[in-house]
Amino acid sequence: MRALFLLFCIFISTQLFSVQKITAVISKNLPPIYKIEDDGTFTGFGIEVLEKIAKDANIEIKYIVKPSFKEAFKAFENKEVDIFPFIWITENRKKNFLFTTSTDVSTIRAFKRKTSHDINFLK
Repeated sequence: MRALFLLFCIFISTQLFSVQKITAVISKNLPPIYKIEDDGTFTGFGIEVLEKIAKDANIEIKYIVKPSFKEAFKAFENKEVDIFPFIWITENRKKNFLFTTSTDVSTIRAFKRKTSHDINFLK
């Protein structure tokens, strides 16, 4: 009986204190959100936020790099990875994916110089 209790305690402790491993996909470079340095390390605001969350949640993240956003999103849709950090929330994506609360707010605008006459409209 004592051996059974000991085995139970070992099992519970390994479940409680084991590091969960997940994979995250990112597209090649999207500074300042994330960037791959020459030495292969990942940097940027997004990486810092993700690593802080992972540390607090006892999670280890393996990053998978895709050459484009389209390929990264496809890997996420095909369930090749667990998460795709820092993508915009759209109504269509809300139907298929779970999102955290926002970590930042971005407004994207296009500008042109008053003296530039070769741009008349945006498609």
